Amino acid sequence: MKKIFTLCLSMMMGCMVASAQAPVDEVFQFTDSNGNVIADGSNITSKEVAYNPMGYYEVSSGVYLKNTSDKVAGMELQVNVKSVTNGDLTICFPMQCVGIGLGQHTTGFDAIYPGNPRDIMLHLGVADDNAKASAEVEVQIVRYDLDLSSGMPIKGENSYPGSKITVNLVYDGTAGINDVTVAGASKEVARYTLDGRKLSAPQKGINIVKYADGRTVKVVED
Repeated sequence: MKKIFTLCLSMMMGCMVASAQAPVDEVFQFTDSNGNVIADGSNITSKEVAYNPMGYYEVSSGVYLKNTSDKVAGMELQVNVKSVTNGDLTICFPMQCVGIGLGQHTTGFDAIYPGNPRDIMLHLGVADDNAKASAEVEVQIVRYDLDLSSGMPIKGENSYPGSKITVNLVYDGTAGINDVTVAGASKEVARYTLDGRKLSAPQKGINIVKYADGRTVKVVED
């Protein structure tokens, strides 16, 4: 009996070690606006402030998502808001913009094609330009098996946890309307829908506009 117990204990420990050492799925990677990979475990800080025409200042994460494979793949983001001070967090991935508070959140599931990285559209909105604001957010990629047989992306049962990073969004309360770059101050180089499709002209609703200086801004077209 002692030998059997020892064997079972050894097998359990072996499984625990194997689980702890499971490799991070790398089909999807986080990148910056220039396509540089943001490594798993990174802790980054963004202080990039833009004035939103809707009437508030916005700190953008500057984090993008890239499918590094040669075929379409399905994924979602798991978001853990660790702290928020004097601001409102919003994430618009993959399409619908939703406000998020403290705790765990999961974005919608979507099929992502290889090609241009997609902005995860994580923002900290600040209504009072004199108030300091900050947020700490953990974001993890989780890939799933993908079924497109119905024409719509259907999430499979098997999951493959990917890269996890910590994003700190910081507004120091010193920016004014003349201290931030507004949408018209730089040349537009590309325009996309929320689901990543490139547009040849403005489209009614929310457009994602990329500028020559590297900024990506949400623009609402009437």
